[in-house]
Amino acid sequence: MPLTISLDAYASETSDASRSSSNDSFATSLLPRNDSSDKKLMKEEFVWNSSFLQMVTLFLVMILWSADNMALPAVYAEIAQHFQLTPGDLGGLGLARGIFESICALPAGFLADRLPRPRLIALGCNIWALGLVGCAFSPNLRWMIIFRAVNGVGLGIVQPLLFSLIADKSGASGRGRAFGFLLCTGNLGQTAFTACATAIAPLQLGGVAGWQCALILISALSALIGLLVLLLVTDTAQVEQRKMLDILRDETPR
Repeated sequence: MPLTISLDAYASETSDASRSSSNDSFATSLLPRNDSSDKKLMKEEFVWNSSFLQMVTLFLVMILWSADNMALPAVYAEIAQHFQLTPGDLGGLGLARGIFESICALPAGFLADRLPRPRLIALGCNIWALGLVGCAFSPNLRWMIIFRAVNGVGLGIVQPLLFSLIADKSGASGRGRAFGFLLCTGNLGQTAFTACATAIAPLQLGGVAGWQCALILISALSALIGLLVLLLVTDTAQVEQRKMLDILRDETPR
């Protein structure tokens, strides 16, 4: 008889404890949940997705930059036939681009200390797109050289800013991998666009020469990528802002 009473008491206590635990769980479920960890995870995921999207956009800039460099050489044969040019005349196009690209690279580096780099990159993309469209519709060699020089201005602005922005966004541990992907995508894009331009250059598309269509296509994509850079890419925090004269004074060898 005492054993039976003990078992009944134990069963009663167990049932009460179970009900108490159930009530506590129910009460806990009614309390406001702490979503700080969930918000933190969502924020980290958003930051990662945003960084990935920005890097992809910058890689696309490199693809179009490389494609633009080889846009005219890919259709030199058709340009020479259209304007009755010699190889020396065609060399003037490359010379104009190279000179102005080199001249504009240094000021672009100085401007990066004063203005947001994505804005400058977007500006450079649109400048080289404008220059390439001008080359497509130039009436003679002189105008084509002028527009190729404008094209070189845009290319010169973009390259140093693109490399510096990629370096800052990738960090020290992933910088080598980022530049490897950057150059890989640039070379692949250049190869693909060169093959495409060479294939359509001899054709007539809607009354427009194929080589002109190739230049227009690259120009339109360049302007679009410039807009994406302006909308999607953010600059990294600048450690310090220095005036141009201070930079020249500090960087000039003594």
